[in-house]
Amino acid sequence: DYSSCSDSASKAETKCWQALESRKWDHVAWREAYVYSQLMLIAVDIMKDTTTTTTTTTTTKDQQQQDNLKSAIKRVDLSIILGAPAHIMNPLSLFIEKHMDLSVINSTSHLPSVSFSFDKDSLLSNLPSINPSRQIKIEENLSIEDFISKYFKKREPVIIKGATKDWPAFSKWTEMNYFISQYGHRTIPIELGKHDHRNSGKWKEDLTTLTEFILKYIVPSCTSSHKGEP
Repeated sequence: DYSSCSDSASKAETKCWQALESRKWDHVAWREAYVYSQLMLIAVDIMKDTTTTTTTTTTTKDQQQQDNLKSAIKRVDLSIILGAPAHIMNPLSLFIEKHMDLSVINSTSHLPSVSFSFDKDSLLSNLPSINPSRQIKIEENLSIEDFISKYFKKREPVIIKGATKDWPAFSKWTEMNYFISQYGHRTIPIELGKHDHRNSGKWKEDLTTLTEFILKYIVPSCTSSHKGEP
């Protein structure tokens, strides 16, 4: 039954994670065993019977099911981080997300609108000057034929201006809430620390959701009050 399966997988998960966290494990089998424990627990999360809950409201049962799926997708991400094969985990994550209410889980209605921006003039003013004869040519609306004849065959570099302006990412990726709405529920590894010779050894790894990372680190860095904290 689900209970005994969950208990066995949880024990395996704890044992493997203790070995991995100690950094004294001497074989990749510890990582593989941890991934197998996650796959078992993912199956439990997905198939867990919400009808056995002591609550009776449909809303509560639906919420419990969503919580189970959120737990499952986090286990998928942990498995990917530890090297689980993509050809197994990617279809599994798509299956889980298909049944998740992402419009609610990743709602951005309560979040500030945060976009990437920078002062181009200020940035360029700090760059060294380049001899005009050595500057790379800039082209706009360059055809593939002209690119091949004028630059590719001559092995000359060229900057193609505006070539990505019609790409969807050109507009979507400038807005942080886009990433939250699409991927905010996913768990990611991050490294925390400062690029400072006095703190060169004070780096640590952590796990967080993409939403938490954006709100805790990206949003403050985009505000005028940001002081440069790690």
